[in-house]
Amino acid sequence: MEMCAATSTSEPSAPSLEDEERLRLAQALDSVKAIEAMAHVALSHLTCALEAAPEAHVEDPSKGPFRAEYHRRLHRPGRPRRIDADPELRAFVLNRIDVMTFEELAAAIADGFPPGRKVGKSAIHDWFHNTRR
Repeated sequence: MEMCAATSTSEPSAPSLEDEERLRLAQALDSVKAIEAMAHVALSHLTCALEAAPEAHVEDPSKGPFRAEYHRRLHRPGRPRRIDADPELRAFVLNRIDVMTFEELAAAIADGFPPGRKVGKSAIHDWFHNTRR
């Protein structure tokens, strides 16, 4: 399907700006056609996958007791725990939680972090037991 009329030149000449522009446009058209072909293949693969497994569909996350509980757990009111709110502190705790006691971990945090970011043994204990659920 062509939408433009071809222009004809009466005499051949050296490559001009028009010829270079025409070459760039032809390359761009080839790229768009290749992208269109890939999109068509992806669309057919997705269609076949959905037809093969009609029961595999996305459910409403608010339905079911487990999903509602999980949603509420992620969206609790109030402030998050200090360990959850501080990514560096959280990484520090996660790297050492398996090899240190809560007391040793609290002491290591006190040594390595400023006083405003310090957490105690009971805060680490509560965080550990609540994140394992």
